[in-house]
Amino acid sequence: MGRAMALAYHDKTGHYPFVVINRLARIKFDANRNKNEDDNDNNPIIEEAFDNYHAYIADAKNKIIEDFGRGLFIDIHGHAHEIERVELGYTLTSNDLRLADEVLNTNTYMDRNSIKTLVYEKVGDMTHVELIRGGLSFGTLFHDKGFPTAPSAEDPFPKEDEPYFSGGYNVRTHGSRLITERLMAYRLKSIKMCALTL
Repeated sequence: MGRAMALAYHDKTGHYPFVVINRLARIKFDANRNKNEDDNDNNPIIEEAFDNYHAYIADAKNKIIEDFGRGLFIDIHGHAHEIERVELGYTLTSNDLRLADEVLNTNTYMDRNSIKTLVYEKVGDMTHVELIRGGLSFGTLFHDKGFPTAPSAEDPFPKEDEPYFSGGYNVRTHGSRLITERLMAYRLKSIKMCALTL
C-alpha cells in the first residue's frame, strides 16, 4: 500500500515522497516498539536493524523539514479487525475520540495529537475536531474515495466494543505530539491493501 500511495502522490504532485519499508517479519523485529521492549528480544542484530530503520526515517524527516518546512509521516500497517475500515491513529485513544467536541477542542487533547502542529497552525481555520473527523479530515477524504475510515465525518469514533489502533511508537516518536516538531504523523491501519487515489 505504501508504494501505491507513493505512486498516487507522484502522479498528483510530480514528486516522490520518502518511503521507508521494514521488510523483516514482525515476529522477528517490531519497528513500532521501543528498541528495548521484549518483542525485540535485546538482540544486537535486531537493535542494529531498529537503529537503521529509525535513522532512515530521521534522515527523511530532516530533508523534508529542510526543503519544505514541515511534512507528514504515515505509519502504514494492516489489521485483522472484523470491521473493514481504515483506522487512523493520531495517538488519541478511542475513549478520547468519543468525547464531546468542546472537550476534544481543549489544549489537553490537542497536545496529545500527533498532528498537533496542524492543529495549532489553524490550517483553514479548522478546529482540532474538524481536523480529525470533519469534512476535510484525512478520514473523511479516505471515506470519500471509497474507503470507510475512523475517525471521519461518517464514522467519528470507534464504539466502546470496537477495537481501534490509536497510533504506536513510530507515530509518537516521529509526529508532533510530544515535541515541537514540524512533522505531523498518523498511523493508517487497513484490513485490505488498497491503492488509494489521492
